[in-house]
Amino acid sequence: MEPWPPTNGKRMKKLIGCFNRSSLIFFLLLLSCITYLVESPTNLESIKNYEINQDLLINDLKKLTENEHPFGSDSQKNLSRWVQTRAETLGLKVKVNEFISQTPNPARFIRRDPNLPLILTKKGFNLIAKLPGDLDCNILLASHYDTKKLVHGPYVGANDSASSSGALFHIAEMILKLTEKNKRCSATFIWFDGEESVLPNWNDGFLHYPIKIQDNTYGSRHLASILEKCSENHCLPGTTKPIVALILLDMIGSPDIKISRDSNSDPTLIELMLEAASDLNLSSKISQNYQEIEDDHIPFKKIGVPVLNIIDFNNLTYWHQPNDTLENLSISEIMNVCKITFYIFHELSLSN
Repeated sequence: MEPWPPTNGKRMKKLIGCFNRSSLIFFLLLLSCITYLVESPTNLESIKNYEINQDLLINDLKKLTENEHPFGSDSQKNLSRWVQTRAETLGLKVKVNEFISQTPNPARFIRRDPNLPLILTKKGFNLIAKLPGDLDCNILLASHYDTKKLVHGPYVGANDSASSSGALFHIAEMILKLTEKNKRCSATFIWFDGEESVLPNWNDGFLHYPIKIQDNTYGSRHLASILEKCSENHCLPGTTKPIVALILLDMIGSPDIKISRDSNSDPTLIELMLEAASDLNLSSKISQNYQEIEDDHIPFKKIGVPVLNIIDFNNLTYWHQPNDTLENLSISEIMNVCKITFYIFHELSLSN
């Protein structure tokens, strides 16, 4: 068994510390270190060989793509109930974070009728599911789960965003099966509502609407605005564990995925993502090029939370097109991203 982690982890530090002891107790300490490594349920090979339940993942994706479910719709409200129930089957404790947002009126934008209202009011539902760990740290793992409302056809959003929303369930299962509670940070899984713009394009609210309005990331902006200060960090409302990172997943189901190197992400977390991909023999899944990507991580970056956006913004054939459907997803690529994300979570836990 190859010990976890391969570099810079607490277990390796403990092993090195063993060899600095007096030779009189060398063998006892060596035995203690070996036992420490062997008993750990997580090592590199266990991640590589972990078998995600592919049938269950496909069933999750089918449920997430049954119909359109844009921000503020009845279908989105119904889906929020299903996501909550699904998370609870894993033993996660789920809270619904309701919020109200003012959005532009797409009918006013398209028809240019001055008699139509400029502003609509929509209710959103962020879902926050907690998996406790005993270490004094909290890692947020997130995806948006609303779909874009298209003017040129129905849109069920298999890649954007069912792929990442479904992946969160299986990352949670990996954490439950491959880590021990006393050796991990708490993991908080978040399904953001209202990431997509109501108007056709991301910046239409700023650039082309009669009044300037930010028309995107409604749910993440709301949650970031209600975080509480705890020491020099931020905490979720009503908690005391500092948030050490937000890992955002989005559009992770393209065949032959090329995960972007997002220049809005924390450089240290990008390096950790590259290390994860390398150690898992998945380096080919990472793009060589940097892109500046706006997504649900930006509101958290603005208040100082370290963020990482794991997103493929290179394969855009089906992006915001009616054929972004289940048959055009790569289940194996989603599973690869689950393993990369778990590696990052585990390494961050070791460093806290």
